[in-house]
Amino acid sequence: MLKTTEYFNMTSDELLKTNKGWWTKEECKLLDEGVKVTFFDSIEEYDQEKQDYEKWIKDYNSDLELKAELLTINERVVVIYH
Repeated sequence: MLKTTEYFNMTSDELLKTNKGWWTKEECKLLDEGVKVTFFDSIEEYDQEKQDYEKWIKDYNSDLELKAELLTINERVVVIYH
């Protein structure tokens, strides 16, 4: 799975900087990437929920297309649809 550091071509230090709130630059950039952005706490959680999540997307958001599945700096999985 592609890492956010590779996807954004930025270092971990750059992506972990926080803005004037609680959000890291990584989180802000990810949220700006698509219409539907979902975070999973781990690869294991994503593997367990992937089929149900994909079915939900198909049933309720069929106009969306998968843009990326990424691994964050802290090992969360992010799925981006646009």
